[in-house]
Amino acid sequence: MPETELPPGSGFAYDLGERILAAQSAQVDAIDTKAAVILAVDGVFAGFLLRSPFHDAPRTAAFVATSSLIVSLMSALLAFWTARYSTIPEFGPVAERVQGTEAWLKWRLLSNLAEAIQANEVKLKRKNRLLMTALSALFVLVLYAGGYLLYALS
Repeated sequence: MPETELPPGSGFAYDLGERILAAQSAQVDAIDTKAAVILAVDGVFAGFLLRSPFHDAPRTAAFVATSSLIVSLMSALLAFWTARYSTIPEFGPVAERVQGTEAWLKWRLLSNLAEAIQANEVKLKRKNRLLMTALSALFVLVLYAGGYLLYALS
């Protein structure tokens, strides 16, 4: 297909799509970093709950703290879990169409790029929700355990 028949903005649209995929990749890295920090704080709290005056706490206090810790740990682990994110174009479809110019290939693969961006958005939203759940459960744990610790020390 001659390049004169290509829509004039197709190269720009493809380059924009590549930048969006790069931004999504950076967002995944940032979420993973935050999830790792939450996991580390959860580990500290797990050690605190095992070696503190929390052993003598009422069942309700122990249940709330333990439940919050488990929810935080599980949510952070799920947020940190590596899902397969789409990165288009893949080698196979490009190799099958090597007879075209680079601009023509970008035009042909533009719809694949748009699908990858849309699929990644869904995964990023889920990852963000899990991270917020982990952070919220950690916040409840900090408030409850901190309050109980102040009560136990007084």
